[in-house]
Amino acid sequence: MRKRFGIVAAAIAVAALTVTGLTLASGSSSSQRARATAWGFPRGLHLSARPLSTATPHITTARTIVVIARDGTDTFIDEGAPGLSAGDRDVFHNPLFNRDGERVGFVNGDTVFTLVTSRRVNVQVAFTATLSRRGDITVQGVQTREESFDGAVTGGTGEFQNARGEVHVQFSQTSDATTATFHLIP
Repeated sequence: MRKRFGIVAAAIAVAALTVTGLTLASGSSSSQRARATAWGFPRGLHLSARPLSTATPHITTARTIVVIARDGTDTFIDEGAPGLSAGDRDVFHNPLFNRDGERVGFVNGDTVFTLVTSRRVNVQVAFTATLSRRGDITVQGVQTREESFDGAVTGGTGEFQNARGEVHVQFSQTSDATTATFHLIP
């Protein structure tokens, strides 16, 4: 019963953060990580509200959205054995641009290396693309190739709150640009 209550409480907390549109507005140092609370947030962490889109869902027919991520930051976290190994993570934040080069939002994501051998690497990928004043699109998938992968659109907010479908992520081999092509269906 106690375990079930903990799971329900965690789900309610995550839902509350999602519904209110809170985002983390502080980096964390190693001393802050050492003082993390039971929820995983460092003490003294400031949350800032960002307005949610008031748009109504309008994914009524299939549609495609193409965005390009570039000029971002990522942090590799070496967990476990030194060097690339299962359990290592990479977290990233990139601005998003349309094909005309106009900034249209940003993407935040987390990857976990789940299999690392001399012949194969599997990476669990989860990210959220936030399209300014329109809403968020959430994605999850497994990357098994260096140049691209396909992920599931698992939901969204704002005008994308009824979205589902797929995203094709193509990594450039000559620059830091990554193209995400969302194929959304109602």
